[in-house]
Amino acid sequence: MVLSSTILKEKNITINQFIPAQKMQIMMNRINIMPENPENNTIQCELKLSVNILDDTQKDLAVVNLSYIVIAILEDNDVYNKDDCANRLFQLLQSMYISEANNLLRESPFPPIPLNIKC
Repeated sequence: MVLSSTILKEKNITINQFIPAQKMQIMMNRINIMPENPENNTIQCELKLSVNILDDTQKDLAVVNLSYIVIAILEDNDVYNKDDCANRLFQLLQSMYISEANNLLRESPFPPIPLNIKC
């Protein structure tokens, strides 16, 4: 699979009342809107990412939302499977997502997202 283009469609951060916590967790959730069948071996899909920042009581302190339109081209040896292709696209773009989320967090009282976070 080869990435053809990636367009940032939407980005926002919602900060709830910030209460300093000794321990915070970062959870990354992903929503994929993938086609049932790609046309001409071209996948056009939307990948949505939300990063939930929680305190140690699971209270939601902030949410970062990102949404991308992604176009990718299947190569000759690729077999299209929605879940597998979504996972591969997400892995290819993961550092870009985290970088963009950290840009939004820079203005907030929260630490940056580690680059090796598991999704």
